[in-house]
Formats: sequence, structure tokens, C-alpha cells
Amino acid sequence: MIPSQFYQRYGSEENCIEFLYSIYKDSVRVCSHCKCEILKWYAERAHWRCTCCKKKITLKSISFMRDSKVSFRQWTEVIFLLLETKKTLSIAEIHRLTGMKRYGTVFYMVHKIRVELGRLNKKEFLDKSSILPIDKKMKVEPVNLPEYLNIRYGKEVNHTLDKIYLIVPYNWKLNSSLEQLQKICCVGYRYKKVLKNSLSTFRGRQFERRKLEQKWSSNLSGNLIREIEGIYHNISPLHFQKVLDEYCFKYNYRHSRKGKFLSFFYLISGKG
Repeated sequence: MIPSQFYQRYGSEENCIEFLYSIYKDSVRVCSHCKCEILKWYAERAHWRCTCCKKKITLKSISFMRDSKVSFRQWTEVIFLLLETKKTLSIAEIHRLTGMKRYGTVFYMVHKIRVELGRLNKKEFLDKSSILPIDKKMKVEPVNLPEYLNIRYGKEVNHTLDKIYLIVPYNWKLNSSLEQLQKICCVGYRYKKVLKNSLSTFRGRQFERRKLEQKWSSNLSGNLIREIEGIYHNISPLHFQKVLDEYCFKYNYRHSRKGKFLSFFYLISGKG
């Protein structure tokens, strides 16, 4: 989907509400308070109303956009700019393109989306594991990158394209946990809700240990470094896994006919 098509379809708040309603309508079948099955939808206010107990269920409250006063149009625009651009955009660039007033708001939105991308990545069928070395000759300074990344990869049934999930090494997980603890204890830190790291455990899964092909390994690490080059001056261990989650989702759905934007919403709704 090109930008002109996106802004033509989702350029108004009403169109975005209609689109998100089609995505999330199957998630609301009964009232969470009285279990009544008769719910009435109010499009102008973007919420359902229970006909029995009059409880209100907003569209945002059942999605990852909860706890936010940002409009649905702005949410869909940020998701589009984050997923559909050929080269990754920095948060500062998304802030400029959207015309939103506060940088902190865009920062919060982008990281909430990345946490959701990590949750979707962990649902992929991945049965093999290995180590992806980062070529020191290609390292971009002053960005600090680890010496290697853990990788889970595999192919779905009746699909020829591979899917991957990159995981930060153990020492970065440790540094991330320490930094996360410091942020939580800090009284003035405003973004505690996005500190939920998507560090994967893959409990209960068995992986076949293999060595990556040299050409594929070089392409993966090279493409990742080029994605980071010119965007990040420094990457904190606290947020590096979220950056990897975004890269993996774009890689896994690089040839999707629906596009990465629509694939994201269809996967959330279980239709993908």
C-alpha cells in the first residue's frame, strides 16, 4: 500500500473507526460485567453498550491502544509509517511526518506497537535455533551492537519462505533487566507502561540446533545493520529487543500480498 492509497482510505477518523471495528468486532461477544450477549455498537463514539447493565466497552479498551487519548487516525498513521516504509523511520521522523505536537507521545506509541509486534512474532512456527554473528567490519559507530544474536527460524507448512525471530544475548538481557529496574524505581520516568520487554522464553518448545549458511547469515546481519545505520546514534539494551521485533516482523511479511500494515491487524484479530 502506497501513502496516497493509505490516506485516501484512512484519512478520516470515521474511516479508521470503521476499519478497526471490522477488526475487533469478533472480540466482543458478551458483556464482561453481566455476560449479556446483546451489545449495541455506537460508531460516533466508538464503543459498545450493553443493553442489560448499560456497561460501556470502548474500542480502545480491547486493543493495544488502551490507556491512550490519541485518535484512531493518528494510531493507524503511525502504524503505517512504522511498517510500510521501505527503510525504517526513526521516531523523530515519524513525529515530523505525523505533525503531532509532543515527541513523547510518538515515542510511547511506537514502543507499544513494537511490543505487539514481538508478541505476534513469538506465535510463528519456528523449529530451529542458531547464533547470528554480527560482522565487526560492518558495525556502525557509535551504535553499540552485541557480538552476536540468538536466532529462531523455520518455515510454515506449505510455505517456502523462511521466518525468523532474533533475540538479544544473555548479557544484554541482564543489562536490560537492570536498566528496567532503574526506570521503574525512578519517580519521574513517564513511560513505565512500555517497559514490558518482549524477551522470549519459548517455554515448552524444542529447537533443532543448526549452523546458519554463511551467505544467509551475512545477508541477515548486513540488512539489520543497514536498517540501523543513520537512524540510531545509540541503542539501549532496554529497547533493543523491540527494534529487533520490528525488523523480524517486516522480514517475515516482506512478500505478503495484503501488505505488512493489513497483515498486522489481521494477525491481531486472528484472521491472518
